[in-house]
Amino acid sequence: MRTAVLTIVEPSLADAAGARPLALQQLSFAAAMGCRQIIVVAEREGAESLTLAGKARVLGLTVRFVRDAHGLLGAVSAAEELLVVSPELLPEAPEVAGQLQHGTAILTLPADGAVEAGFERIDGERAWAGVAIIPGQLVERLADLPPDCDTAAALLRIALQAGVRERELDDAVMEQGCWSLAAGGRARRLSGEAWLRRQLLWRGRQDVTGRAASTVIGRWLDPLLYRGGEASGALALSLLLLVLALVLPLAGLPAWGLAALAPAVMLRDLASRLRRMAAGPFAPKGQHGRIARYFSVAVDMALLIGLTSAIDGDWTNRLFPPLVLLAALHAPEADCRPWQVGWMGDRMALAALLSLGTALGLAQVLTMALALLLLISDRLVARRTSTLRAG
Repeated sequence: MRTAVLTIVEPSLADAAGARPLALQQLSFAAAMGCRQIIVVAEREGAESLTLAGKARVLGLTVRFVRDAHGLLGAVSAAEELLVVSPELLPEAPEVAGQLQHGTAILTLPADGAVEAGFERIDGERAWAGVAIIPGQLVERLADLPPDCDTAAALLRIALQAGVRERELDDAVMEQGCWSLAAGGRARRLSGEAWLRRQLLWRGRQDVTGRAASTVIGRWLDPLLYRGGEASGALALSLLLLVLALVLPLAGLPAWGLAALAPAVMLRDLASRLRRMAAGPFAPKGQHGRIARYFSVAVDMALLIGLTSAIDGDWTNRLFPPLVLLAALHAPEADCRPWQVGWMGDRMALAALLSLGTALGLAQVLTMALALLLLISDRLVARRTSTLRAG
């Protein structure tokens, strides 16, 4: 069994507002590393400790709080493995978990570059990457040190003296911003520009929604990510606008309903990105994946209701164009479309365009034109694919 040792660092007055303890991100990393018990070193059990304990229970982990290094004495059996994490480490490289799944090891980085990035130097060539898995029996050597020593650093030195093997981590993870240190154990700015660029990628020029959400986060990162609750607030507002998009067409306001749908889609993407950024790559994703699927179905229902309400005629004439458009949006060739046509699959851009067309009285013509363009594009893609296969 593996046990993780995490440390909650008390924030300075300057960092207390808008900062997030790295232990919350490290907890998900520990769970991914196979830990079943978490020992948290904290001077006091405050609000952050309670939050950490609650998140650990959700992950199915047991939590024990100790006040200093001597609190670990007797808490880990000799047969266990102990995952030691630097209190300043932000681990966001999933491939590292695979490197440390089996056996004890000290993770290192080349000293050149790593020391400048704040990692602790081991010798002239190596620096500690902030993670080590050591035999549980080594914990008893903490009895020879003062109780107020730096627990993680002390366990590192003990492991080095005991000859625990080392594994070098590719320093490319630092350049990518997914393995870094946050001074004082506070994830206020996380890893800076490299980390932010990696988080804000969107799927090409056709991903209008992703680019809009990334622009908003890139400009207002601190107030959106570090003051708490913003992801939930954005999701709640998105759901409210989605309800309006479903209801307003039934009240005779299809253009307004489609107009409400555009920001609803953007806010949903914004909330999803904020939640992923705050949780890190090791957090469980099952629940949010289901929400995304249900939301996508509801968005298409809002498009169907809005366009059907905007088109004149009997039910057959009103339903046929929106149904053809939705069928084209879900065609198998949708992922292969060039960006000149692929952007029509972006629900935010599509809802905004259809809202404008509906306000101008062109809902039916515009819906049929968009469906025709998508079908023609898919036919050209299919023909080009068959030609390449024949060649």
